[in-house]
Amino acid sequence: MIRGFERTVALRYILPWNSGLSVGVIAGFSFLGIFLGVAVLIVVMSVMNGFRVELVSKIVGVNGHAIAMGFGGEMRDYQRVADDLAAVDHVERVVPFVEAQVGVTRPGGQGAFALVRGLAPGDLTKTALQPHMVTQGSLDAFGDDRIVLASTIAERLGAFAGDPVTLVLPKGRATPMGVAPRLKRFTVAAVVETGLFQFDETLLVMPLDTAQTFFRRGDTVSGITLFLDDANRIDRVAPDLRAALGGERPVGSLSTWRDINSNLVSALDLERKVMFLILTLIIVIAAFNIVTSLIILVKNKSADVAILRTMGARRGAILRIFMACGALVGVTGTLLGAGAGTLFAANIQAIQRGLERLTGAQLWDAEVRYLSEIPAVIQPLEVAAVVAVAFVISLVSTLPASLWASSIDPVKVLRYQ
Repeated sequence: MIRGFERTVALRYILPWNSGLSVGVIAGFSFLGIFLGVAVLIVVMSVMNGFRVELVSKIVGVNGHAIAMGFGGEMRDYQRVADDLAAVDHVERVVPFVEAQVGVTRPGGQGAFALVRGLAPGDLTKTALQPHMVTQGSLDAFGDDRIVLASTIAERLGAFAGDPVTLVLPKGRATPMGVAPRLKRFTVAAVVETGLFQFDETLLVMPLDTAQTFFRRGDTVSGITLFLDDANRIDRVAPDLRAALGGERPVGSLSTWRDINSNLVSALDLERKVMFLILTLIIVIAAFNIVTSLIILVKNKSADVAILRTMGARRGAILRIFMACGALVGVTGTLLGAGAGTLFAANIQAIQRGLERLTGAQLWDAEVRYLSEIPAVIQPLEVAAVVAVAFVISLVSTLPASLWASSIDPVKVLRYQ
């Protein structure tokens, strides 16, 4: 514990007007380095957490926690299979779907390729498509020949809610003149923005029965999407799901969200750990400045230390005085940096929009980063870990100079005064 007189002496030594210009400047840079290091580390880790959570949740929201695909892209008797899968513990809902790729055009010549997802109208909002994502139209109008378009593909087509679009399937019917593509006109019931560019660029949702007819699939589907009550249980539930698919004679294969996105999740986790180590070096570099400032301070105050020793101050007291000097810089920089970093991360989207309006430049490109805005998730335990690491580095950096100060021989110092 630091005693009262030790705190008083430490404050007198570390204040710029008492410690000297050189010590004050170096201590100021030490404070600034730790402040920026802690703030940047919290902001970057929060953004990376947000990126991982948003990206995985949006991908899982559309593709589900697991997908049971029929062999050859065709699953027969899917209602029975869906009932068997729904009976497995921790399975909340199952959503049969038809999936295919088509060309999409609209009057005026615009065209694009789309990934069609055929869903029953009652299953539409059981996936990631929710009413708050609708930018035009209404999901209630979905059904029959009325479809849902994702925002980016709708923009490319120049299509709005209520507009007609034509789906073109290259594999059509055979004619004496060759194979004629199959065409069918649909009406856009709603335009949605999922926030994930991968889906906003290509997704087109049509009613399941309409998709079965248009793609001539009969009473079959491509597969069944499964949603659990907890995505982290998928590894424990997967064996039961595979057993429900038929055991030794399965009717389809099962892929979990970890299997589908394993490379992405592993890369995000690795990048997060590496960034933590790299940004911690900023704090370490700032700690070297604390060492430098304390060494200069000890050299300047060696006579004072000798006098304190002759007046009865023990070596432990001298050690604590100079540790308090360095800790004051480190602790203050850490606490203020943690506050600034947390505040910045909590308002990062508003800051992004403000900077874009101020500079007129696009700071966040959804086509490159997959998400429509900068995400940030502040984890209290992670912030506490950053603060703890900064505290430890700051305190350890005070030891060399403090040990040197406590070992000063007052006789040798005062002999020449």
